[in-house]
Amino acid sequence: MMPGRFLLFAEAAVALTVARLAIVLVPFRILAVPGEATGATVGGWSGRVLRVRHGLERVAPRLPFQCSCLVRALAGRWMLRRRGIASVLQVGVAKPGAQVSAHAWLTVGEMVVCGGDGEAFTPIARFPS
Repeated sequence: MMPGRFLLFAEAAVALTVARLAIVLVPFRILAVPGEATGATVGGWSGRVLRVRHGLERVAPRLPFQCSCLVRALAGRWMLRRRGIASVLQVGVAKPGAQVSAHAWLTVGEMVVCGGDGEAFTPIARFPS
């Protein structure tokens, strides 16, 4: 494995672990403050955004705990922020049948970093970085 890839995967493992712990220990209102979506665009950052997405996709299933969509979105947000890339964490709800379900996803401009595109969910909050 190349050193750059190892460092990316190690960063993703740490970010996912910290995000999982933060969700349990820190109130969500402190983790993300609601606001209007900023004009975050992919621009020349697309390669870095794709690397973050790849790191999260490869590492999350291999950790000894479940990485929910919110854990992945928070970890991705922190990894992008470290690279100076603005992102928007979105939370939405859907009512399939009689059940209400929630989902979180992370975007940079129109590019989805993690959590799918959220098309089946109605966004209820956006948390720009």
